[in-house]
Amino acid sequence: MENIRKQYEANLDLYKLFCKELKTQINELLNESFIKLAVPLESRVKTWDSIAEKCDRNHMKIRNLSDLNDLAGLRVILLFQTDVDRVTTIIKENFNVLRIEDTHNRLDENQFGYGSIHFEISSPKSWLKIPTLRKMQGLCAEIQVRTISQHTWAAASHVLQYKQERHVPLPLRRSINRLAALLETVDFELVRLLSERNEYILELENTVVVNDDDLLNVDNLKQVLDKYLPPENKGEDELYDELLDNLETLQIIKLGQLKSLLLKHQQAIMEKERIEVEKISKGEKKSDSIERNNKGVFFVHTGLVRMALKEEFGEERVNNILNLISHEDEEDYEEDYEEDYEEDYED
Repeated sequence: MENIRKQYEANLDLYKLFCKELKTQINELLNESFIKLAVPLESRVKTWDSIAEKCDRNHMKIRNLSDLNDLAGLRVILLFQTDVDRVTTIIKENFNVLRIEDTHNRLDENQFGYGSIHFEISSPKSWLKIPTLRKMQGLCAEIQVRTISQHTWAAASHVLQYKQERHVPLPLRRSINRLAALLETVDFELVRLLSERNEYILELENTVVVNDDDLLNVDNLKQVLDKYLPPENKGEDELYDELLDNLETLQIIKLGQLKSLLLKHQQAIMEKERIEVEKISKGEKKSDSIERNNKGVFFVHTGLVRMALKEEFGEERVNNILNLISHEDEEDYEEDYEEDYEEDYED
């Protein structure tokens, strides 16, 4: 093992770079396909202690570091079960897939839970054309794809060490079976919710006459903004829920109220938009988005609505509301995700 340890130390930085690049590429591929993650991508390079312990535990004898296909690893945790198939297709189309395993198939009748999809991959041939990526050719990694419910089960079973029925105390077996069933139900219900939402949005789009007395929600709010505001201003990831809170605070709760607000102040807000674009074109103001600069736009849809709110209720009052809500969000928010982890992938 001493020779393997020396290979590990010599190649550790390269594997870390490989892991970082895989993470960047997968994030971009998911963004292009509008696939939302439940949590940020997790990645790690195995520690030497983890490698040595795994080899001892499994009586493994390896001759070269490259024999370990899971030395680098990423975990893709999704909200919806339907996205698992989409991510599977993305991985197959963009990487050299060496092996695929659905860990659900490992489970015997006396084992609990349900699994995830594991891919062993190497970099695609296209990386050979890029000097900075060429040196990573031949490196392998494992990518796990699972839903947030599957991840919850995996984390809990890892901590409790309840992987087979004989591991579980008799008084707890009903509870753990019930928990596994509930988590699986969560996946089914999330998919059903997504389907029902899509049907609702389709119904909204096909509605000829909109009832102005309908209460605002995230989906019909988006529809109104798409109809009354310039499409080129629309952002890629608009926070409609936050805008809905702003509107409700100012007692704008119905579709008709929002439509009247936009029509009343449309000329004023588009003039402010023109002024901001002109400042950027003259170099008087910086913008972080080159793409939006090229489009000749500045405010996103939610920003334009807030400009209309300031026209209606006064800038000071609206700013106070925005600052108050922002402060409350900061107090409620706790970031407890760690992007690097040392947990063994076999769990």
